[in-house]
Amino acid sequence: MIGKASHSAERKTPHGTRLFKSPLHFISPACLNFNMRIWDISPKNLCRKHLIAEHGELHGLWSVITCGKKGYSRHPETIRWQGKLKALYNRHENLVKEMEKRGYRHHSPLDKQQAKGKDVQDVFLDSPRKQKQILKDKSCDCFL
Repeated sequence: MIGKASHSAERKTPHGTRLFKSPLHFISPACLNFNMRIWDISPKNLCRKHLIAEHGELHGLWSVITCGKKGYSRHPETIRWQGKLKALYNRHENLVKEMEKRGYRHHSPLDKQQAKGKDVQDVFLDSPRKQKQILKDKSCDCFL
């Protein structure tokens, strides 16, 4: 379920539709399955689709944390990486290595100077074992 944040300002359009000047929303846990995902399994196990998608999600997550952006700042995936930018940086580097092994050229490095905090992720939304099962249940080419 999506709901408007209490500090969003509403206004009406000529057709009576309500819009929000500041479209800040909260997302209930029931809707989290389609949102961002940073996997906790080896990038070599990810199919092309999941490898590239995670790389993009990681850049978005990095931006939310390092730039103090509001979007997704309260999302559980974001919260578990706070104070662990070094671990997130390491995950990015592992993704890049796998992308390059597969012939992709990488042009979006992260700022290593911002990679502070813990260097290992020890909080999981789903266990790595469950993550593998989630990927097995998808109709993709992940190497599990």
